[in-house]
Amino acid sequence: MAGIRTKEAANDFLTEYLPKHNRKFSIAAAKEGNLHRKAPSWEELKRILCLKTERKVRNDAVIQHENRLYQLEGLISTRVRAVMVEEWLDGSMHVRNNGSYLRWREVAKNTIRRPDNGKKMPQRPRKITIPAKDHPWRSSKINPYHRTGNRRSVPT
Repeated sequence: MAGIRTKEAANDFLTEYLPKHNRKFSIAAAKEGNLHRKAPSWEELKRILCLKTERKVRNDAVIQHENRLYQLEGLISTRVRAVMVEEWLDGSMHVRNNGSYLRWREVAKNTIRRPDNGKKMPQRPRKITIPAKDHPWRSSKINPYHRTGNRRSVPT
């Protein structure tokens, strides 16, 4: 719109345009002075820049993460329902609960006891249920087997 064709012309245009733009759209700061926060420490950065996943704690203080089981050690309260698993950039895994880190160890899956002692429960045969003749399903238009009086049956 301003007919600019070269870099020099664009720079000349900006020296005229920017003061007008800033007067129109700038807003004064609420407080004077430097309001930047102090840079976080390396330890805080590791906690911030990590992959965090919430995991439920089982009754035996075991969590499951990426198809592996981990036994939490030093868990004082049995009322802890969930913990935060942090995967840091260096590849290490840490488990946090209310701001403190918990020790953990990996547990083999076959050492966890099941209520059925590892045996497969026999499956009962499925019971087939046939709806009654006056059941609403039989009179539904969605039912593919629904027959109405005005249709002729096709001989087989």
